[in-house]
Parts: sequence; C-alpha cells; structure tokens
Amino acid sequence: QSWLATHSSIEPTAQKYSDALLVLDELGQVDGKVVGDIVYMLANEKGKARNTPDKGNRKITTWREIFITDGEITLEAKMAEAGKKPKAGQEIRMSHIRADAGKGLGVFDTLHSFSDGSALSRHLVSMVQQYHGTAGLAFVEWL
Repeated sequence: QSWLATHSSIEPTAQKYSDALLVLDELGQVDGKVVGDIVYMLANEKGKARNTPDKGNRKITTWREIFITDGEITLEAKMAEAGKKPKAGQEIRMSHIRADAGKGLGVFDTLHSFSDGSALSRHLVSMVQQYHGTAGLAFVEWL
C-alpha cells in the first residue's frame, strides 16, 4: 500500500489489513502535516469519530494490526518539512530502523548469485507472489 493517500483514506486500508501486517510504501509521499496524526491513528487501532448527517454518531472504524513503512526519510525529517517535530509517542509507535546490513549491499548480506540487490529483490517478490499461502493451505489440509 502507498502513503500517497489522504488521512481519511488510510482508515479503510488499515481496516482491510486488520489481523495482518500493513506495509506502507515510501514515507516521503505522505504530507508532513498529517503523518504524525496517521501514526497515532494506526498504532491506536481506531479511526476518527464522525457524525452522521442527522448529528448522530457513526461507528468508529477499528482494526488490529502492526504496520511498517519504508522510505529514504525519517519520520522526524518528514514532519520537519511541515515545520513540525514528532512527539515521543509518535517516534515510539514508528521507530526508525536503519536497513543496511553493512556489506555494501543494502539490506542484503549476500546476493545469492544475483547480479545486484535489485535483481535479488525482484526474484523475492516473484517467489512471494507465486508461493504466497502455500504453507497455509497445507496446514489447513493437515488439520
């Protein structure tokens, strides 16, 4: 899923991935003004309270999940673009983890005979797409 979305459109995405892992791609695409609020919302596992047209209360969207994101920018740097500084609670809910294995190959320790990290990454994506759910089906059959 992409960070290139409005604050309110993240809610149904979060609900869709309830009881699963939500991976948000490229932190640099979200508006620095709202990213801190989105981090709180995702980690607190519920959406914004809203009224109905007749002034009643709509059911609040909820979910259960963890989320991760990637990007060439930290939460602190993204919020700084909008003149904001992250609160400790936001930084704890979305910790910055450098993804470099220290071998000059980015996140990889070895390329396993692939020409570069991009080729290995494309292969891994292809294998996930091909075999996703295989173990789950075998497990259900075993049950």
